[in-house]
Amino acid sequence: MRILVAIAATFSLSTSFSLAQTFPAPVEVAVSAAERFENFTPSFTMRASMPDVGSITMRYDAEKKEWSVLEGDLSSLDKDVQKELDSLKEDLIQPNELTYADAREEIVVRNLITETDQEYIYALDLDAEDKEEMPESMQDAVELKLYLDKEKNHIRLLSMKSIRPFKPAPIAKVETLIVEQEFSTPFPDGPAVITRLYNKASGSALFQKFNDEFTLEFFDYKMQP
Repeated sequence: MRILVAIAATFSLSTSFSLAQTFPAPVEVAVSAAERFENFTPSFTMRASMPDVGSITMRYDAEKKEWSVLEGDLSSLDKDVQKELDSLKEDLIQPNELTYADAREEIVVRNLITETDQEYIYALDLDAEDKEEMPESMQDAVELKLYLDKEKNHIRLLSMKSIRPFKPAPIAKVETLIVEQEFSTPFPDGPAVITRLYNKASGSALFQKFNDEFTLEFFDYKMQP
């Protein structure tokens, strides 16, 4: 799960959404269920979309251990984008990157915010390691939440959103930051898997404005025999 919540690499921030332990009962049930599928490595399709670039759709075959392009032209992408995509592809096929089986090491639940008929919403904290790596100005400027589906007993959404502008570095200012990681349960007897990762960051760095946005969609999962 760790690589899928990499944020704002432009500022050399932590690439972990690392957030560590003691769970309320509903979260414990969801995480324990995911841990049964540790090292889960399925086949899947991924669509990467960027407003100013377009989209690329790729398929990973877990049996053959290879990627193929279904739609789009990789050669048309900027070299930096190609490099980022190659790195992402390598990380996605590592154990636990598509589930939250490692959540016990990465999530700290602060408290229950609210409960509805459909879900629990919890506030999350950063763990000690991330507090050391993340600029103090950012720690107080972002809000982390966990949404848990009551009917299906799985984590539906992990989110990180800025509640005010912050400066991750003296020469940079982030006006808006949104990272959302959605999960669903496509298998009758299998783990919850990521279906969408959305990242948006806008602000200025080195006296130039930026507005970066991308969406990764994951679908057509297939468990190995």
